[in-house]
Amino acid sequence: MEQIGLVKFTGENWNVWKFQVQVVLKSKGLFDVTTGKIERPSSGDEAIKDFDKKDAKAQEILVTRMEEKPLTHILSCSTAAEMWTKLTTVYEHKSQVSVHLLQQKFFSLEYKDSITEFVSKIEEIQGNLKRLGEEISDKMVVTKILMALPEHLKYFVAAWESPPADKQTTTELMSRLMVEEERNKTLEQATALAAKSKFVRDNKDTRCFLCNKLGHVKRNCLLFKQEGNKRKCHFCKKEGHIMQNCFFRKQKDSHKKNVDQGSSHETQALIGISSLLNCEDMYALIGDGSDGMHEWWLDSGATEHMCHDKEIFTSLRSLEVQRKVKIGNGSLLEVKEVGTVLVKAFNGRKWIDTELQNVLLVPELEVNLFSLSAALDKDLKMISNKEKCQLIDDEGRIRVEAYRKGKMFLMCFKVERKGLSQCNVVESIVDWHRKLAHVNFVQVRNILKLNNIKFKDQNDVFCTDCLSGKQHRLPFALSKSRAKKPCELIHGDLCGPFEIESLGGAKYFLMLKDDYSGFRHVSFLKNKSEAKEKIASFFKLAETQTGCKVKTLRTDNGLEFINRNLQRLCEEKGIRHEKSCAYTPEQNGRAEREMRTIVEAARTMLHSNKLGKFLWAEAINCAVYTLNRVGCCPLKNSNSLNLWSGGECDFKIFKEFGS
Repeated sequence: MEQIGLVKFTGENWNVWKFQVQVVLKSKGLFDVTTGKIERPSSGDEAIKDFDKKDAKAQEILVTRMEEKPLTHILSCSTAAEMWTKLTTVYEHKSQVSVHLLQQKFFSLEYKDSITEFVSKIEEIQGNLKRLGEEISDKMVVTKILMALPEHLKYFVAAWESPPADKQTTTELMSRLMVEEERNKTLEQATALAAKSKFVRDNKDTRCFLCNKLGHVKRNCLLFKQEGNKRKCHFCKKEGHIMQNCFFRKQKDSHKKNVDQGSSHETQALIGISSLLNCEDMYALIGDGSDGMHEWWLDSGATEHMCHDKEIFTSLRSLEVQRKVKIGNGSLLEVKEVGTVLVKAFNGRKWIDTELQNVLLVPELEVNLFSLSAALDKDLKMISNKEKCQLIDDEGRIRVEAYRKGKMFLMCFKVERKGLSQCNVVESIVDWHRKLAHVNFVQVRNILKLNNIKFKDQNDVFCTDCLSGKQHRLPFALSKSRAKKPCELIHGDLCGPFEIESLGGAKYFLMLKDDYSGFRHVSFLKNKSEAKEKIASFFKLAETQTGCKVKTLRTDNGLEFINRNLQRLCEEKGIRHEKSCAYTPEQNGRAEREMRTIVEAARTMLHSNKLGKFLWAEAINCAVYTLNRVGCCPLKNSNSLNLWSGGECDFKIFKEFGS
């Protein structure tokens, strides 16, 4: 077929493309076939054959002159008339929307920096509207320009009324405004030059400390500006800035300011005395208290770290031998237990998760003590001056800093109240049911018993939120076949669009489930066309986590799965794509049932905590994360995450969604 140089349809240039294609179709005698004016004859072999030939030529003209994005709209069309009708339905309305948007942009456009730039934008909008069949007259353009002029050019409006009407054109207006704008720039430059000359005259006796020349100061010196990137900071020892602008100095000063807030007066000094009594009492002489419940003071005499708050311990164990602590007034405080505390330590640049081991629990102690000797036993070294001290490891890295407060050093620690106090609380089966995304009670009991977690069991428990969120019809028969290894068979389905966009702007979510392990993976999409990219990313993730390549993908016949892009991806990777029959979702039952389980869990969590629907994506993410660890699994006494990648589940991290 003879090739004709046409502009390809991108989805944005509908009017231009439509006009060109109409001309070509009319020249080939195919326009009536394309518009449906001539229908396919019902009898006569020659007539039918001639019509089909013309229809095929018309389809070729349409399809070969379109890019991929608009082409997706007509993949299901079988005739040129269907294609033309579909394109007209989609893009004729879109063109009207484009006209309204361009008109709004025209009337809201504002003058900013340059008259040339401003008029160019107006002419661009005028041209776009003309291509869409809507013209804006030159008089309206002139009126728009005059109305948008800034205050310093308002006087020009009165001057513009003096020329004859036939001279008041857009070209003439732009020419005069450019001359006026150039005159204003020249005036501004002259004013600035005069001000600079005055400054030089007033400072002719000023001497620069850098180049030793008269007439300027150091900060305005050309040599100073040229060597600016070579200057070295005296704080972080890096080039390119001075200490006054140093990021690390500002960060440290900000932290020090927070540490120094509080009363200016100090209590008695904290003095550690390391000695053992006959009953193996441990002594630490300290002052009478301090402000801040979770402040940690550096003590050079205490033999162990000491803490008075049981709730910040992550683990505790009993002492084999009774121990006591002696304070400044001579009284003895009992050491209840010993354990581990998790803190965030500031090393001058960032906060580091740090574990303090063998910390003594002394409830009657009024402050927390960080033992210097215990730190030195961990092969840490201390460097100090009158303002701060640092603990450094064998590799020379700063592990933590302490800043001086009065006569003592206060450790840069942040403590989060978590761990033991929450782990020791025996919660009911209903509480765990809510934490674990409203999984059925039988599964919750099995998971908790398998992980040796104590809970208060109840008979005849009933969850009204599950009743509201999990109503369904009767199930189909279960499939008896199952994959033998991860990635042998992946079930996929797409859910949406949701009536409310998620916080990230998503309207759909794609669920992919491994048939062997039951592992679920969800991705959130703004458009269905993103499905191919999300599936490709999952194939890579699956191979990385399991070491196996995906062999079979099973989906329904949605257009997000039945397209050339996904077909090409499966062919390149050697993946068989199985598709269910139309109107038989039970053939992809595992994906459909899993989709229902996820949506029900998310809906129930939102309903239980009275949260807004805009959090649906976060609820689905939480549900999938939980189900992969506690949901039903093909193998007894295991979970989907373990079968998928060998990962383990930590029940300490589970919280009720929205709490």
